[in-house]
Amino acid sequence: GRNLSATTDANNGVINLGTLAVDGAVALKTNGTGNATVVNDTGLNFAASTVGGNLAATATTGNIIDSAPLSIAGTSSLTTLAKTADIIINDTTESFIGAVSLNTTGRTGHATLDNGTSALNIGASSVGGDLTLTSGNRLGITDSGTVTVGGNLSVTTDANNGVIKLD
Repeated sequence: GRNLSATTDANNGVINLGTLAVDGAVALKTNGTGNATVVNDTGLNFAASTVGGNLAATATTGNIIDSAPLSIAGTSSLTTLAKTADIIINDTTESFIGAVSLNTTGRTGHATLDNGTSALNIGASSVGGDLTLTSGNRLGITDSGTVTVGGNLSVTTDANNGVIKLD
């Protein structure tokens, strides 16, 4: 498949790609605090991406995965619409600074997020299957919204004295 690379060079420029049909990897780079929105007709395979603002990503019929690190300064919303589609963001050099919302459909729609050495804030999320979260930061893993999990929940900090606070 073909790859897509979208870059803004205007200060705080926005990427808004709501009707994609990309079979390859998607790379996003915004300038300043620009936001990025992508909706793909299949899955989403993120290549190295840097978004200075918020990220909203939806895979219509497939998984959301990464093949290189993502660096997102604002909030992130990752959503799969197919009942068996997973979210697997597990490059250990990820950096999601704002709250991350993970949403899957169906009991086999699982979500895995490893935020590398950055603290992880899970926003309001609904995962139909299992949810696995990892952070290598002493500030650990917290939530800022209701997190609903249909399957099993696994939460790990791999930093000394790392904190897990989900309430």
